[in-house]
Amino acid sequence: MSQKINILFILAKHFRSAIRNSATDKISWPDIFMFLVVPAVTAAVVYRTEITDKANTISLLTSVCAIFAGLLLNLLVLVYDQNKRATEKLLTLSKAKRGLIKPASNLAELNSGSLESVEDAPIRRYSLHKKLLSELVVNISYAVIIAVFSSVSCLIAYLTSSPPKNVSAIEGFWPTIENYDFKNLLFSTSVFLTTNLVLTLLMIVKRVFKLMEDD
Repeated sequence: MSQKINILFILAKHFRSAIRNSATDKISWPDIFMFLVVPAVTAAVVYRTEITDKANTISLLTSVCAIFAGLLLNLLVLVYDQNKRATEKLLTLSKAKRGLIKPASNLAELNSGSLESVEDAPIRRYSLHKKLLSELVVNISYAVIIAVFSSVSCLIAYLTSSPPKNVSAIEGFWPTIENYDFKNLLFSTSVFLTTNLVLTLLMIVKRVFKLMEDD
């Protein structure tokens, strides 16, 4: 794959922040269930019900994903700008505190971490903000990628013709290539991606609210 379009590192960083507990840095099984199992079950139900051609679902899903992609790109620019400002503020505070570190009077005081002064609170706060903003940049980038792939999947599904209704899609245990319903498969894939996108958007909204709440 060309390095100019290699997005695997974004996917890796997103899932590292999405399915791991931020406090313990361990894999969170409830998050895995929510972000992977729930979309997979939803896509499986859609595949079995075969609602591809009903109520213009493909066109509707394509429009929704395209709208989300545009909005997320604007949000990505705003979060990147805030991340840059937090970095600059953190550098300014760190330079101001350089050389003002208070020495510990004994080993117990050093181990207890009680040396932090009131002036250290803004540094700690901006450090947490920068970490959360950096994760938000990754999460929003991932959401844009998922929205694009979901739209492309819907577009291909729209251009793909369904198999004849009077021909059985299964002969024996495996469907034949000419009778396989690729249209339904592509649409179900798009449903999986869109469900994951919606859950990711909920996580992004919560993180943005936490940033705004910490005034």
